[in-house]
Amino acid sequence: MEKFRIGKVTANKRTEGSNWSLYWRIGGKRYRRTTQTLLRQTAEEIATAVWKALQERDYVAVDHALSTPIPDSITFVDVLDAFEVTSPLLFKSLLEGQAPSSALFQITVGFEGWESRTWKGNKSIRKRLRKAWGDLQVKAITPTIIEQFLVRQEQSSSTSTRNHYLTALNTVLKWAQKYKLLSALPTRDVRHKRVVEHVPEALTAEEIGLLLEQLQPKEKKVVMFLHDTGLRVSEMTALLWKDVDLDRRIILIRNNKGSKDFRAVPLTNRTTRILTDHQDAIVKSDLVELYPRLERNLRDQLGIAASKAKIRHVHPHIFRHTFATELVDEGVPLETIQKLLGHKGISMTLRYAKKRGKGLREAINVLQR
Repeated sequence: MEKFRIGKVTANKRTEGSNWSLYWRIGGKRYRRTTQTLLRQTAEEIATAVWKALQERDYVAVDHALSTPIPDSITFVDVLDAFEVTSPLLFKSLLEGQAPSSALFQITVGFEGWESRTWKGNKSIRKRLRKAWGDLQVKAITPTIIEQFLVRQEQSSSTSTRNHYLTALNTVLKWAQKYKLLSALPTRDVRHKRVVEHVPEALTAEEIGLLLEQLQPKEKKVVMFLHDTGLRVSEMTALLWKDVDLDRRIILIRNNKGSKDFRAVPLTNRTTRILTDHQDAIVKSDLVELYPRLERNLRDQLGIAASKAKIRHVHPHIFRHTFATELVDEGVPLETIQKLLGHKGISMTLRYAKKRGKGLREAINVLQR
C-alpha cells in the first residue's frame, strides 16, 4: 500500500490499479473520499487543495477539489492537438472516440500567440515531441523527463537547438496550465543554457559580384534587393505596395516578429529601379511579390550559383548579415543599424561590430603620429 500525508490529510492507494483515497477529521469525525486518479502526483495536488480548504473551513472548496481533478487520461498528444487546433469544430473532431474529459471540452480554440512563420519554424520540434512523448500522460511530465529529453537534443544537434525545444515546450505547457490541464509547470525550473556567441557570416564585395554573375535575372534582382535593404525573406514576401513610396524612396516594414510597430527602410537607387520596373511589369495586386516562388527554391538557386562561382555556402539570410556588416565597416552608428534591421535590443546589432576590424583600424589610424 502506498501512503503519504499533506498537513492533516492522509492519502493511500491499496493496489496498483486502485484510485487514491483521502482521509481527514473534522470535530472528531473521520471523513473518507476516493479520488478519480491513479497518479500520486495528481493525488498530492488534490490533497494539498483539500488541506488548504480545510484550514480555511471552506468546505465547498473541499468538494470542488475532489470533483474536478485533472483527468489522468489526458496525454501530451491530446494537449498538443488542442494547442494546434484553429477552430472549435476541428477540435471536437479530434476528441471523437476518446473518453470524455470536461477539462479538454472547455477548450474552444488553440494557441494564438505565434505568427505563421513561428508555427512553420516549430513544426519539426512539435513533430519530434509527438514522437518522443506520444501517449505519455501530461501529468507525468516532470523536470527530470524534460532535462533528459533536452540532453539528447543537445548531443545530437546543438545548445541553441536545445534551447529552441525548451522554448516551444514551455509555451505548450504554459498554455496547458492556463486551461487547467496542468496545475504545476514542469519547465519552471528548467533553464536555457548560455549559447556561445555566433558572429554572423557576411559576404565580401568580391563574393557578391561573383554570385550575381551566376544568377538568373529573377534571383539576381532578389539578391540585390535583400542586400540593399537588409530585409528578412519573410519581410520581403509580405511587403505590400501600400507600404512602398517610390517618390520618397522608402518602404515600411510592419509586424516585425509579432510586434505592431513598423520601421522605415530607405531605398537605394538600385532598389528603387528594381521596384519601379517590377511595378510596371506585373498585374496590379496588394502584394509586391518580388519573388513569388517558395523560399526553398531561392535557396536552391543560390546554392547552384555559389557552387558555380566557387564561393562559400550562401543562404538568403546572409544578405541581411552582409548589409549590417557593410554599414558597420562604413562607420554607421550601431543605433542607426539597429533601427534599419528592426532589432528590439542593441545586443543583436553588436554582433556585427565584431565581424571585421576595418572601423577599429581606422579609429587607431587617427592616433598615428
